[in-house]
Amino acid sequence: MKTRFWYLMIVLLVLVALTACGPAATEEAPAEEAAPAEEAPTEEIAPAEEEPAPEEGGVYVVGYLVPNSAEGQIMFMESFKRYAEELGIDVIDVNADNNVEEQDRQCSDLIAQGVSALVTVPVDSEAIVACVDRATEAGIPVFGIDRQPFSADTVMTVMSNNYQAGQQGAQCVVDRLTERYGEPTGVVLEITGDLGTNVAQLRGNGFNEEMANYPDIEVITQPTDWLPETGADVVQSTLAAEPELDAVYWHSDFTGAGVIPAMEEIGFLKPLDDEDHIFVCGIDGDPASLDRIRAGSQDATVNQPMLDFGVLAEFVKKYLDGEELSTGTYEQDGAMWSPAEIEDTEYGLTMLLGTWLVTQDNVEDPTLWGNQ
Repeated sequence: MKTRFWYLMIVLLVLVALTACGPAATEEAPAEEAAPAEEAPTEEIAPAEEEPAPEEGGVYVVGYLVPNSAEGQIMFMESFKRYAEELGIDVIDVNADNNVEEQDRQCSDLIAQGVSALVTVPVDSEAIVACVDRATEAGIPVFGIDRQPFSADTVMTVMSNNYQAGQQGAQCVVDRLTERYGEPTGVVLEITGDLGTNVAQLRGNGFNEEMANYPDIEVITQPTDWLPETGADVVQSTLAAEPELDAVYWHSDFTGAGVIPAMEEIGFLKPLDDEDHIFVCGIDGDPASLDRIRAGSQDATVNQPMLDFGVLAEFVKKYLDGEELSTGTYEQDGAMWSPAEIEDTEYGLTMLLGTWLVTQDNVEDPTLWGNQ
C-alpha cells in the first residue's frame, strides 16, 4: 500500500512541475473571419432638399452722385437709399457741391471702384454726358434722378413732371391776378433755376407756354443758379425797375429762401389781404416754403413727391437682374403722384411723377414731404 501511495505522489509532483515550466499563456488561434453580413434590401433615398439659390447678381453697389447739399437733394438721396436698402442694394454717395469738374472726378472714382450702376443728379445735364459715356463704355449703366442727363445712353430717369409743375405755377398766378383785376393781366417776375439743367428748362417751358395763353400778362424772366443770394439780387433789381410788379414765380423754393427776406428788406413784402401784396408761387414744397405759406408771405407752392423719388431703385435692380425696362403706366396705391407715365425720350426712359398745388387750404397735409 505504501509503495502505491508514494508512486502516486511521485507522478503528481512530476505533472505539477511540467505545468509550471510550460508557457505562461497559450497563443490565441487567429479569429475566424466573420461571415459577411446579409445585405439589407436597398432603399431609395430621397435627395436632400436644395437650398434656394442666391439671388442672381448678388448684392449690388450703386454710386450716387449728389449735386449739392440743398434740402431737396438730400431728400432725394435718402429716398433712394431707403428704397435701395429694402432691395438689398448698397449705396455710395458723393457730393459735388455744385462743381461740374468735381462731379466728373467723382464719376471717374466710382467707375474705378467697379460699382454696379451709377445714379446721378447732374450739376449740369450737358456736362454729365462725358461721365455717362465713360461709365457706359465700362459696362456700368447710368440712371438719372430729379435731373435728366442729356445722353441717349441714360437707361432711365425718375423725376417730377416739371413741365406740369410749371403749368400749375402759371395757373396759380393767373388765378390770383384774375381774382384781383377781374381778368388775367399784370406783370410777373419769373426767377429761373440754372438753365443748364433740364429741370429749370421744363419748369420754365411749362410756365411760359401756359402764360402764352394770356397775352395781357407780361412775364419778366431772370435766370439764376438756384441759389438764395442770387434770387435776392434778382428780385431787388427787378423791383427797382418795376415797382408795380404783381407776382413772383420761382423755379425752386430753395431760391425763394433769399427772395422773401430781400422783398421785406426793401418794403415790398405785404400781407395776403393787402391790396399791394405781391403774389408768390414756387415749386418744391420744402419745409421753409410751407412755413411761409402758413405765415402768409408766400401764396402757394407746387409740391414735388420727393419721398418717392427712390422708386428708381426698383428699376435699377430690375435692369441689373437682366429685366428689360419699357414704357407704360406705373401705379402705387395711395400715392398722390400715381399713376406715373414712363415715356421713351431721346435721353432714355423717363418716369414722370405727378405734382400738385399747396396753399393755406392744404398746407397741413401730413403726407407733404415738407411736413415730415
